[in-house]
Amino acid sequence: MNSSAGGGNNDGDRSDPNPGGLNQWSDDDDDDNKKSFKDMNFLEQVQEWFASEEGKEDVKTYTVSLSVALLLRLLIIEPRYIPSLSMYPTFEVGDQLAVEKVTKRIRPFNRNEVVVFNPPETFRTLVGDNNRKAKEALIKRIVAVEGDKVEVMGGKLFVNGVQQDEPFTAEDAEYSFGPVIVP
Repeated sequence: MNSSAGGGNNDGDRSDPNPGGLNQWSDDDDDDNKKSFKDMNFLEQVQEWFASEEGKEDVKTYTVSLSVALLLRLLIIEPRYIPSLSMYPTFEVGDQLAVEKVTKRIRPFNRNEVVVFNPPETFRTLVGDNNRKAKEALIKRIVAVEGDKVEVMGGKLFVNGVQQDEPFTAEDAEYSFGPVIVP
């Protein structure tokens, strides 16, 4: 008895690579006269894919993923990059940040926190409304909060008359400022 590994094929040395399966590989006897996928143009292939279960599932997955990503970006976290040396040495030019947006809605700001905000109208006027920098968000450190008296003397920062230790600055300020009470 000649038993082949292919199961039930008595052709001698040939074994059926697809035992019990379809062995007519031509499209000639296709009942609904549908084109094969390889014979369709690109647009027809895309339409066929959208109509398939796999296509519908993929579209659903992509839609949910995009919606979640946009919601996260809009409400919770935002990518930013550092365009200048104004925060050096804490941040260098080109550093990338993920800015969390929730905390500012649930508690007040504290001293020494780094914040991202849109520039006020006065800044835009000073820089020039047509300048690209006038539209960029600013990334700065909070040095004082509401009611504090701020002053810069001899290159040093004073808050409420007390000189501040600022290990995060590269050099002393080259200007004088204030005193000003933070509104």
